[in-house]
Amino acid sequence: MAYWSKHPDADDIYHTCKNCTLGNNIEGTNLESNSPPDGFRKCKECIELEGKGECTPGVPEPAE
Repeated sequence: MAYWSKHPDADDIYHTCKNCTLGNNIEGTNLESNSPPDGFRKCKECIELEGKGECTPGVPEPAE
């Protein structure tokens, strides 16, 4: 499961780790999850977390 910010000023980045410090700060009104839109790229922090075996897969609770 992937998630991303639908805010118009957000970068075209999606996240796969709910413990990603960039992704887990997305406000609830902007949080989208499912298959990422075409043209989005995976977050570098998520890639690093996965490479270290430290990724907790899923969607975080929305930031308030």
